[in-house]
Parts: sequence; structure tokens; C-alpha cells
Amino acid sequence: MISGLDGVDRKVDPGSPTESPYATESPTLPKSLPEAISYLSQSELFSQKMGQQFINFIIKMKQSEINRFLQSVADQPSEDYLKQVTNWEQREYFELF
Repeated sequence: MISGLDGVDRKVDPGSPTESPYATESPTLPKSLPEAISYLSQSELFSQKMGQQFINFIIKMKQSEINRFLQSVADQPSEDYLKQVTNWEQREYFELF
């Protein structure tokens, strides 16, 4: 919402709609949590809107999440855990279901 509202405030042209967004040359969203954390850590907009202390907290929490995940799959080849939901992910995100 912050990014969208910033675009509206600055009157940024969102470009034409497309039926195949992955086939265009438009910038894409981050493809992984580490990539998203990297963008967030460099974002002046989010720092201004949410406060640097909060951004630092979110980054620390998400880095901890990544580390816990990597520890849980340390003995598995990446091609195994990248293609399916792991037991760790099931417990972490879907335990209520």
C-alpha cells in the first residue's frame, strides 16, 4: 500500500496492463525473501513511512526466519526443498490448518 500510494501521490504512470506479466520487460517484484529484505533495507520510502527502527525490526525477524529455515533443510539438497512445502514450512505457516 505504501508503494502504491506513493505512486499515486507522485502521479507515476503504472504502464499498460498486460495479460502475461512475466513476458514483459517491466521491473518485477522480489522473487525470494532474501531479495525482498535487501530491497527493504535500501528503501528510503519505507524507512520514512514506517520508521527505521521498525524496518530494522522486520529485517531482523525475517533474517531469523530465513536462518531457521536453512537450519531445518541443511541436510537436504536444495532441489528437494525448493520444489515442495517442507515440514518446517508446514509447521511455521500452516499449523492452524
